[in-house]
Amino acid sequence: MSSSHPYMNTTSNPNFDEQRWIIHIRRLLEEDHDQESNMAVSIFDIPKTLMLVSPESYVPQIVALGPYHHYRPELYEMERYKLSAAKRAQKQLPGLKFENHVYDLSKFEPTFRACYHKYLNFNSEILAWMMALDSCFLLEFLEIFAVKEGKALTRVSSRMSHLVDMSGRKSGHNAIIRDIVMLENQIPLFLLRKMLEFRQGSDDLLYSMLMGFCKEILPFKIIQENPSVHQVMGFAHMLDFLYHLIVPKLEGSTEIASEVTNSGIFGINFDKRMATVYVPSIILNGNTEVAIRNLVAYEACNASGPLIFTRYTELMNGIIDTEDDAKLLREQGIVLNHLKSDQDVANLWNGMSKSIRLTKVPLLDKVIEDVNNYYNGSWKVRIGKFMARNVFGSWQSLTLMAAILLLFFMSLQSYCSLFSCARVFLYHKKMN
Repeated sequence: MSSSHPYMNTTSNPNFDEQRWIIHIRRLLEEDHDQESNMAVSIFDIPKTLMLVSPESYVPQIVALGPYHHYRPELYEMERYKLSAAKRAQKQLPGLKFENHVYDLSKFEPTFRACYHKYLNFNSEILAWMMALDSCFLLEFLEIFAVKEGKALTRVSSRMSHLVDMSGRKSGHNAIIRDIVMLENQIPLFLLRKMLEFRQGSDDLLYSMLMGFCKEILPFKIIQENPSVHQVMGFAHMLDFLYHLIVPKLEGSTEIASEVTNSGIFGINFDKRMATVYVPSIILNGNTEVAIRNLVAYEACNASGPLIFTRYTELMNGIIDTEDDAKLLREQGIVLNHLKSDQDVANLWNGMSKSIRLTKVPLLDKVIEDVNNYYNGSWKVRIGKFMARNVFGSWQSLTLMAAILLLFFMSLQSYCSLFSCARVFLYHKKMN
């Protein structure tokens, strides 16, 4: 097996197999793959500008899913769990070997290669086995969310039980959730469907798994309208599904008009009369930051239109600067804080990097403009800015102010001294 790191460029990677690459390209050119032409790239590598800020939010810590992080040795521990999941899947269908299904998956190799932004330096057999094992593991983990609905094929296995937890309290459980939501760790949704077919599962079961998982990781309090099974099966992968639960697609338009009002992000507005900004309630826990950062990264890589979710995070970053800001939003029920403190909430939002490209979102831009105009128009702010600009803006101004104050107090002292003397003289004259 190659030991190439997923971040290495093929031109500088000494393990890059040029001959295999040529064979692969020739085969793709000779074959006719209608499915591939319909698949858009949906799994990207994280932009460097985002990766540098918080690498632990984008690089899986427990389990590698898909090809980008497959060869990282610190993630090999989870391979035995993947093999166990494959064995259990095989036992559900006696007489049918797992490798038969791997062979079936290999027929779709060009299709799932087309989903990844990077060239995948794996031969067909290795890639098919990798995707089959990873899909098996992911489905078994997701099945705990279907168990809650009473729709699972099987119970959670004893081997997996120390990692997963229906109540979500085990550290391993949450670590895997964070890895699953990372952009570079996504697996095409159609592969999960194929693997579930092997286990005689249905789209309804997969729908139950995905909805349960998204409700667990979704940072917002309410999903206003659950998508249908047919709609869910049309998403590229789990992060794509999560993103469109938060930012629904608007039919017939790539721009978000200012008059759009469903709730959620599109329900954000500023009431000038009440001087109140209305924003959706958001749940903050140990998994939220990773989810938000990867949603921002996915939007930046995939969106052809405005970066709506990114603009929302910039708005929240502007609202929450200090611990007191976070406390106020918590007391108002806007931030449902499951972190250790209000300071952690402030740190989370202040640590969010700005978007990697400029964007205009009329609805949110108007709210931000209205809030800034209201704030800058208040008399306290205007006086403060005047003092900062004209009085405290230079040493010359401070010197002039000090001189004026000195003259004022000297004049006052002289006046008081004369006035006191006059009072004494009049008093003395009266007594005589």
